[in-house]
Amino acid sequence: RLVVVKPEYDRDMIPDEELERIVAIENERNPETLDILTREYVSGDDIRRINWKQTAFSGQVRVRKEIGEEKRGILLIPDTCRYSGDEFEYIPKESSILKELLSLSLFYLKKGIPVTLAALQKGSLTYTYAGMESDFEKYYEEVSNLAFDDRQTILLLDRILMDSKEAFAETKVILVSSVRNKETELLLEHLRISGKDAEIYGKEKIQKK
Repeated sequence: RLVVVKPEYDRDMIPDEELERIVAIENERNPETLDILTREYVSGDDIRRINWKQTAFSGQVRVRKEIGEEKRGILLIPDTCRYSGDEFEYIPKESSILKELLSLSLFYLKKGIPVTLAALQKGSLTYTYAGMESDFEKYYEEVSNLAFDDRQTILLLDRILMDSKEAFAETKVILVSSVRNKETELLLEHLRISGKDAEIYGKEKIQKK
């Protein structure tokens, strides 16, 4: 029988601890430095980042832009393989993957970084794009409707992904999986050989080679 796994929390109630965990991980993995580029000031910006020369020249308040604010985009790839026929085993793992996807997505969208979800569904990759935080509601629905299947293996994902031009438009790729094995390592290796900053997120913490 068909069992649909849904995230355990509401789209408007993503736990603060989930976001705090992602923030801590990202700060450790990708410490930001300030770039000389600027953008227009928005409410809440630190006034210490105001660039007074560009503000005077442009007539608009300009603040220094951080490297992390560049809209280079993130590609999130969920492992949609179902590894067990026991509901008590696969439901918690798959729910964890969905929560991880939503937390990561919201983390980057809050920083103004676009997110693309590339998921293996029924033998092909499906893409869902969110360019800003206001896109999150529709994005949430797409993530919630992901289907897990034992035929959607990492090996199949690897093969299809390597043939996909769209997947390589992003410079950073994150695989979200409940397992780490030879197949996931091989996928990460292929992505890195292709020049991507590839990493894997699991249930508890970031895992890196």
